Amino acid sequence: FSDFHIYKKRLHPRYLYKLLSEAKQVLASRPNIQRASTSISKQITVVGDLHGQLADLQTILHKNGLPDVTNPYIFNGDFVDRGRCSVETMVIILTLMLLRPTAVYLNRGNHEDYYVNCQYGFVKEIQKKYKSQAGPIVKCFTDLFRYLPLATIINDKMLVTHGGISSEMDLTVLKSLDRTAYQDLLWSDPVAQMGTRPNELRGLGCFFGPDVSKAFLQKMNLQLLIRSHECRPEGFEWMHENRVLTIFSASNYYTEGSNKGAYAKILSDGTVHPVQFTVSGGRKHKSMRQRINSAEEAALMDLKKKIVVHSDELLKEFHAADPDRTGQITLSAWITAMQNVLELKLPWRTLQPRLTDTAKEKHMVLYGTMFEKTKVSNSLTKAPAPLTEELYKQRDTLEGIFRAMDKDGSGHISLAEFQAACLRLPNRAHIDEKSISDMARSIDLNKDGEIDFNEFLEAFRLAELEVGKREQDSEDVYFED
Repeated sequence: FSDFHIYKKRLHPRYLYKLLSEAKQVLASRPNIQRASTSISKQITVVGDLHGQLADLQTILHKNGLPDVTNPYIFNGDFVDRGRCSVETMVIILTLMLLRPTAVYLNRGNHEDYYVNCQYGFVKEIQKKYKSQAGPIVKCFTDLFRYLPLATIINDKMLVTHGGISSEMDLTVLKSLDRTAYQDLLWSDPVAQMGTRPNELRGLGCFFGPDVSKAFLQKMNLQLLIRSHECRPEGFEWMHENRVLTIFSASNYYTEGSNKGAYAKILSDGTVHPVQFTVSGGRKHKSMRQRINSAEEAALMDLKKKIVVHSDELLKEFHAADPDRTGQITLSAWITAMQNVLELKLPWRTLQPRLTDTAKEKHMVLYGTMFEKTKVSNSLTKAPAPLTEELYKQRDTLEGIFRAMDKDGSGHISLAEFQAACLRLPNRAHIDEKSISDMARSIDLNKDGEIDFNEFLEAFRLAELEVGKREQDSEDVYFED
């Protein structure tokens, strides 16, 4: 596998189809929760997010050896997106699973999903590498992802899953659920605060505290939760009094030197050894400014997570400084609230424009906008203005409707189904059915009679630009006088 020169060659579509077909059959036969044992091997390796970074996968296999009965692996999801070699990464992992089916366990990550792949690069990578044959190949990968198991339990003592847990989770129930529609295990994140709250930063899953992980492990008679899903500077991180371990295997994830990669070696006596590594030259060369920007965005994302987790405490502080509920406070009051709640010594005055909007009055902050900016926003096309605005307002609802209609997870709905969804929108008395029909046809960019999620998102992006332009035009008119 170290001689897999992806920039010169690609696997012929004929063999790729065959590989995906055989791998899907194997995955479909596996339960939602797999069972792994170290009784023979005496150890097992857990690999975290790879995100199409083939060099990291090659490094792990070189350092740790290929999978076999004495050296089993659990690949814990997020194999694709963002990196340039997602196809090759999947090809190697699936080939290893077919060659050593009793020694390779695959868990699904939140990026093993067509909707996510449309936004984060995997679909574009396939289109670039396979041109006219990309469509069927994307469908094959999408179909395969639906059959990936959700978790693996090691020696009846350790749960390995991609994201995390929730307070309502019960593994007994999970065993019989439709795994193609389950989200909490794929999207959730651990935090230091007690309890659970919706994971508004990601839009799905939840944040769960140490009390939740402790209660869950005790209830399920488990000792440790091993998860991935989050980039950690050292490649791994212990949390919740060493009851939760994060393993992230994509080194230099944001930029060269931003983080180490790691995998975990679990011995038969329950000892866990994280193994760190760094791959040099695995990414395109970036300028110093690009590297700084990448590092800043990574830090900002981590800060936004903290804001979401502490949103109740922050809002309480803001309201204390705004007893009349005007929605705005002084910049100094905002800085004081951020420092008191988050307990972080940061250049808040510099960060403020990236976290909140500023009021027209000098040195006043619209604190409510901070919570909007930290939520996940989804990125509908040319259409009558009232319809475009209504769809824009209901973008989260429409994405939910899109997923609900797409029963097989194929990422396609018919024009009639989309029109029916639009008719369900509230406050649509002023929108006639012809406008909806015209819009459905305009979203179907390739005119195949179906709307795929990629077309849906592109139309959504254009609508967002259109609404923004109209709002700007209205502001220009307002200030003309």
